[in-house]
Amino acid sequence: MQGDLEKAEHFAYKVLTIEEFPSDSSDSYFVRLNHSRARSFEVLGGVEARRERYSEQSAFVCRALGELDAKPVPDVWHRLFLLHTLATLVRDLALDAEAAILRESLEQEWPAEAVGFRFTVLRSLGMWSALRGDHVGALRDLRSASEHAPTPVLRLEATLDRALLARELHQTIMAREELDYAERLSTQIDWPNVVGEGRHVLLSLAEVLADRSASKARRTMERYRGIKTKLPPNLLGTSDRRWQADEAFTEAVILRAEGQADRARVFFAKAFEIWDAVGYPWRAARAALEIAELSNDPRFSEYARHEAVRRPRSWLAHRASNLES
Repeated sequence: MQGDLEKAEHFAYKVLTIEEFPSDSSDSYFVRLNHSRARSFEVLGGVEARRERYSEQSAFVCRALGELDAKPVPDVWHRLFLLHTLATLVRDLALDAEAAILRESLEQEWPAEAVGFRFTVLRSLGMWSALRGDHVGALRDLRSASEHAPTPVLRLEATLDRALLARELHQTIMAREELDYAERLSTQIDWPNVVGEGRHVLLSLAEVLADRSASKARRTMERYRGIKTKLPPNLLGTSDRRWQADEAFTEAVILRAEGQADRARVFFAKAFEIWDAVGYPWRAARAALEIAELSNDPRFSEYARHEAVRRPRSWLAHRASNLES
């Protein structure tokens, strides 16, 4: 949390050097050794995230889950936190093997208090399925995520995911209905007092609203920027560039809706540069598509087509094919 990555890494690896000897009883450690090892792998994943190496973070999170699963005594809450972290990476990096881990976890028994974690896993799998072209599965997971949403903010988040997907699939009626519901739901939320990363949902709301009303989208963006409460120091959003990319992308969408295409291209380009730099190719391709549609720049068209080839049945591929025509 203090940004001393070298020290964090040093102590995590020191824990991993401790060996459990056969003569030790299972209760030799106040905290079971495999639980401490799992936390060390989680710390190493956090270090990699601070370094913007998210694929490496995913590998460490999977190692942590493996440690917890290696012995019969569970640490249920820690496992749920790890699944939550892995889910965000599966969504943004489109990781297939890790998605299978998430899908398998849904077959297991979840405590009633874990509804928020289950929401995150289902939402992630919905977005992952959409990129694979399984749109029926994507909508099914996103609806299930909404049913498990423990707060109105998270319910709104899943609704906006469905609205965005419906729009990309040219399901106009469905997109309109989801957005109508999202607008009603957003008025019931006390945004200045939303805790943690919940304020981030306002960016998705502004993006979706831009197609309907540029003025509503702009007011939503201003509401987002008007929230002054500080984020907890353990949230990566307090320092990493992914939030900057999300903000730039949303600002670009609003500027385009306001008729300011030249300024929109600048912000789309900023989002593209960050997502490309941190290894988020499908998100970078999304920004590249917007730039290509505004300017016919062949560099961005080629980038979008390259990513579309990797996801041939996705909405991304459909939009990229329209660039060619």
